[in-house]
Amino acid sequence: MGKTLTGTVFVAVCFFLFCMPLILFAEENGQSFYFEKVKKGGTLWKMFGGHWKTVAKINRISPERIKEGMTLKVPSDWEAAEHDTPVPRELAGLEGKLILIDLGAQAFGAYENGALVLWGPISSSAGRVECGRAHEKKRRCITPTGNFCVLGKDRDRISSKYPPPNGGAPMKYAIRFYGDYWIHAGALPGRPDSHGCIRVFLDDAQWLFSWTNRKTAVFII
Repeated sequence: MGKTLTGTVFVAVCFFLFCMPLILFAEENGQSFYFEKVKKGGTLWKMFGGHWKTVAKINRISPERIKEGMTLKVPSDWEAAEHDTPVPRELAGLEGKLILIDLGAQAFGAYENGALVLWGPISSSAGRVECGRAHEKKRRCITPTGNFCVLGKDRDRISSKYPPPNGGAPMKYAIRFYGDYWIHAGALPGRPDSHGCIRVFLDDAQWLFSWTNRKTAVFII
């Protein structure tokens, strides 16, 4: 397992150094979009029917966060958009499982033996100066970057910190990868908004929770 994880990290580092520009612009490659404003009473389902999940992923937003007056980015070609990804489809030479999290693209990719098996939107830290417990000096909320691995999982975790001062926020299908940082289900508002954890859609959190095992590699760029 150690050899596999070492190989995973090596490939991931090389990938970061040489392929970063491709990640940031992959979703836009060859695609055209238009913008549509949400009207009163509008929902993703009412506006886009069966394509609502595609729009949610492109805009990195949860359905419950849609509001009147909001402008959404909509693909001109649904078929192409549903097959497009903001992360690479393949990581040559990778063995085992890896979760790649691209903070610039606000997206994750789950890979098994180098092949992309799932991607989804995320919401990472907003960089707000409000982290730390009530008795501590406040610090900037930052999502850590680098090489990590799955350290543990908690299906029904409740935050002990947020909202302050006593916590209580649900963190369903939480996967711990470093210190008190977790990948978990949460609302995505279309921008970085967390206190440092990685929020994903509920169905993505459920899938990742089942798919990962202890020591699954996590690489954040």
